[in-house]
Amino acid sequence: QGDVPTIAFRDVTIQRREQDLVAASFGRGIYVLDDYTPLRSLTPESVEQASLLFPPRRAWWYMERHPLGFTAGASQGHSFYRAPNPPFGAVFTYYLKESLVTQAKVRQEAEKPLIDAGDDTPYPGFGIAETERREADPEIYLTVRDSTGNVVRRLAGGTDKGIHRVAWDLRLPAVNAIAYDPAQRPEDTAQPTGHLVLPGEYTVALSQHVNGVTTELAAPQAFQVERLRGGALPGAAVEETVAFWQRVAAFQRKVTAAVQVIEELKARLQTLKLAMARARGIPAELDQQWHALKFDVFFGSQAWLLLVGWQSGTDCAGNRSPGNDSLAPGECLKGYR
Repeated sequence: QGDVPTIAFRDVTIQRREQDLVAASFGRGIYVLDDYTPLRSLTPESVEQASLLFPPRRAWWYMERHPLGFTAGASQGHSFYRAPNPPFGAVFTYYLKESLVTQAKVRQEAEKPLIDAGDDTPYPGFGIAETERREADPEIYLTVRDSTGNVVRRLAGGTDKGIHRVAWDLRLPAVNAIAYDPAQRPEDTAQPTGHLVLPGEYTVALSQHVNGVTTELAAPQAFQVERLRGGALPGAAVEETVAFWQRVAAFQRKVTAAVQVIEELKARLQTLKLAMARARGIPAELDQQWHALKFDVFFGSQAWLLLVGWQSGTDCAGNRSPGNDSLAPGECLKGYR
């Protein structure tokens, strides 16, 4: 269980500073259980509670390095030994005695003995079936707040019974303007994030969202975010650095909002063009007006690129394009012809 093979373990030790449990197997494998302190507080009485939120350990604040690249092993190949690091940031551990399930799941579980016995199951009726169809899946959230009580981040967690862990990367939510994308879901791990928070004291609370009602399951737990080490050279204070990040984030929000407006205008222009193609007897002046609007939108997008700084290898939306270092600003006209 837990990705551990069924093999004898010959040696066990504790890394006392971080409270990690390290075990060596007979098959020459090394396994590390990060922060085993929640196991110390478990008792036969505590596991009978509906839920538990364990005190998080101290979270180290630093900038991650990726000397080999951002993928596992990068260009080193499989012969280069590597093992995954613990999740960066603060790790929250919680326990659920029972899984959070929908009304439909409750009904189906109640019908299993009847099905196993070969008996008929009662028909739920239209009202119950419609209620089950409209019910959203239960959700678990971990809400992080700073020392003043302001919400910093809201993280989704697992809803199955047992012990769960969720890592917070010590960053604020992304400030980018949001465009509707039916393929994008809030729980996707590829979501963009904001800048790092300030070191200091934070709290985390555990709550559930079931059938439209949000309920707090456990009292908030406090934890510290501490700077790992100081810089080799004197520089600005952390507070000044974070304040600068906040100004950059505010500017980024405005820029991405402008991009969304420009993209919406492009889509509307294409819709107008389609409507004009289907109309009969469109006067020539309407064609001229549409042409003028098209280039107004184009030059507006070009002004945005000049505002944020044109870089070699960016596409018409300012995104980096691998292998596209020769893209010139004039190439963006292709999307309007």
